[in-house]
Amino acid sequence: MAKNLEKLYLATRTLVGPGPIKQRLAEAFEANLEDLDMGELPEPIHNEFRELFDELHSISPINGESVIWASVRKMSDKDADRCAEKIVYLYASVTSPGSAVA
Repeated sequence: MAKNLEKLYLATRTLVGPGPIKQRLAEAFEANLEDLDMGELPEPIHNEFRELFDELHSISPINGESVIWASVRKMSDKDADRCAEKIVYLYASVTSPGSAVA
């Protein structure tokens, strides 16, 4: 779980960095969460992570881009914001004292 916690933390840090939201989202997920072991996440957040993973793997890539970049490219800024919020929620869910999964 410690490795997944670090990955969620690094993804969250990437989200609050500079640049357009779509770029930050794609970088956060691709660099930190693409290979996250869902089996080591607390059970209550499996569905949220699965939904996020599926959304970021929903578009077939073209011209050598990754599936994540293809999926984010097709999102609206509002959808990208929602996905970024989901990453922050996942991180908060595993770190907040008194949360259902902490």
